[in-house]
Amino acid sequence: FDACLFQPLDMKHAFADNTYGSLYATALDLAKLGQMLLQGGSYGEYVFFSPENFQKILPSALSRINPKLERRWGIGTAPLNGHGLSEQAFGHEAASGAIFRIDPVHELIIISARDRTGANYEDYAARLLEACTAPLQRKGKN
Repeated sequence: FDACLFQPLDMKHAFADNTYGSLYATALDLAKLGQMLLQGGSYGEYVFFSPENFQKILPSALSRINPKLERRWGIGTAPLNGHGLSEQAFGHEAASGAIFRIDPVHELIIISARDRTGANYEDYAARLLEACTAPLQRKGKN
């Protein structure tokens, strides 16, 4: 991870624990990862994914693999819309309660780094997302 992802993205405080599949990073480091994803897999002079491979990591219908599966899922990504985010918004949810959302329609990245969910997490997460997308809602009404 270090040489292939963290260093090119200048993620100075990121650490991947492959034993548990965990990523530990600051909100700024996660925002850099989010920016690369928002830009379709490139960041600065680096291209991490071809356009074809980038599409493969995005959420898509699992019914193409098994007709009984009704969910959408990508490689490490899930559709995470609602609370003012577009239908194309995606990201990753962690057991820690960290919020990682990319909305390509609104060119928006929302990051909240946490080490546990805590009390009233669902309410907190919804209020945070709605506060971040409120200017988009007001802009749409003008």
